[in-house]
Amino acid sequence: MRPSLILIAAAFVFTGCEGSVGAPDGELALQTRNALEILPAGADMAGMINLQAARQSAIFEDHESPFSAENLDGESAARFNEFMRMTGFDPEEDVRRVYMTASDVEGRRGHPAFVVYADFDRARVDAYLDENAPAEITRTTYNDTPVYLVSEDDGTFGFGLINDEMAVAGEQSELYAMIDRVANGVHGLSGDAEMMALIERAAHPDGAWFAVRKIDHAAGDDGHHDGPMAGMGQAVLMMGSGVMSFGFGRDEVEMTAVGIPRDNANVGDVADILRGAISLMRTSSQQDNPEMAAMLDGVRVRESGDAVYVQAVLDPAFFEGMHAQHKH
Repeated sequence: MRPSLILIAAAFVFTGCEGSVGAPDGELALQTRNALEILPAGADMAGMINLQAARQSAIFEDHESPFSAENLDGESAARFNEFMRMTGFDPEEDVRRVYMTASDVEGRRGHPAFVVYADFDRARVDAYLDENAPAEITRTTYNDTPVYLVSEDDGTFGFGLINDEMAVAGEQSELYAMIDRVANGVHGLSGDAEMMALIERAAHPDGAWFAVRKIDHAAGDDGHHDGPMAGMGQAVLMMGSGVMSFGFGRDEVEMTAVGIPRDNANVGDVADILRGAISLMRTSSQQDNPEMAAMLDGVRVRESGDAVYVQAVLDPAFFEGMHAQHKH
């Protein structure tokens, strides 16, 4: 997607939605159920981030927002600031949740689809974009929904403004299919029993979660998992599917990963390999990354039924340590 479209659509395509923060673990919020009805079935990956909940965590208070004009340069920043001024929409405050799906197509990541919830005035946003969108962006309507499209070498992409709370984005045919599902009530991803079974195993369904129908085994055998990471790569090769989720507390983030091994892999063996890998990673990181070592010391691995569960608590020291490592 071209930078100009990202400039205009960033607040919608990569953001989230008003909803019930703090819904009980194990229950899908109404906004989640609605989004899953709209997103396409058959996706290899599905995910959600509740940005409203993340903002309430002190851990992220001092970190720069990805939706700030400070991340843009020169003319782009000026245009984005004008967009906020004229529409009354501030993505740092008004975005709530983002839901997405993506699939591997012939060995490469396919085009994602998004359902985004935010607090905005559709009429003001549409009026501004109708007058000020760059020339390469085409404004049209589909089923009475304002739609903005841009054509590229590999297809036509865009987003549509459903109402004052929701936007959808994706490749043109999928974008129109999502708008149709909003209108006719036909189920999309929510009718995909296999993916829904994974999503419903997320321990933190109203924080953030990422479900993968078929884990990419090339990721566990790409030559980068040497030394302390070798055991982790071996465990990845034994996994078939899984879901990772995060719960945002005021002073910490809880992480729970649920991995379902492949048919020819034993749950207990995978759990033992993970325990050994985590122990080795903890020992090797004690000197250079004590925050990582402290976090790994609290990681718990257990097996239950057909799955392996990995649980950890990520505190401010861990995030600051990772931030410092990334800067270097």
